[in-house]
Amino acid sequence: MVKPKLLIVGDSFSANTTKLSWVAQLDYEVTNLSSAGSSEYRILKNLQTQNLLNFDKIIIVHTSPNRIYVPFNPLHQHTDTHKNCDLIYQDVKAFADTQVFAKNVTWWFENIFDLSSAIDMHQLIIDKLFSITNNTNCLHLTFFNIQHPLIYNLYHIWEKYPGDINHLTEQGNSKVKLFIEEYL
Repeated sequence: MVKPKLLIVGDSFSANTTKLSWVAQLDYEVTNLSSAGSSEYRILKNLQTQNLLNFDKIIIVHTSPNRIYVPFNPLHQHTDTHKNCDLIYQDVKAFADTQVFAKNVTWWFENIFDLSSAIDMHQLIIDKLFSITNNTNCLHLTFFNIQHPLIYNLYHIWEKYPGDINHLTEQGNSKVKLFIEEYL
């Protein structure tokens, strides 16, 4: 029997594909373009690389409005999991004492970054993602505490089951899998 084709595009909450990950537990032929540290803009650009008509279903895992796109992040240039990581304050702050780049970006976040405009830009990109997926069978999720009437918020699962597989425990991944099966 041929499995239906599923496209997943998102951040690190959907990037892990090890056998205990909710991504690997789904009974689909999965194309996963998710990557750790993806901004909403990177999610949009990854989605735009695909012909959506090639997929029976699509899942978009939305990220934090605080994650800022950069074409190259020198903090993670030598890592496999975060080589396409965008900027977020907590990440660069952790490197601020040892790397000039991180010190400068931390200063930028603390003195120039405007959360209100980042939230507005995030919403505009979400609107674009909805527009692109309007005529598809698409499920929009987030694990961040973002309130949007058309995005299923799974923050409560992450909050209750934090872990190392897509930021969730094995039980948390099972809960996400069951949720997705119900809505796909």
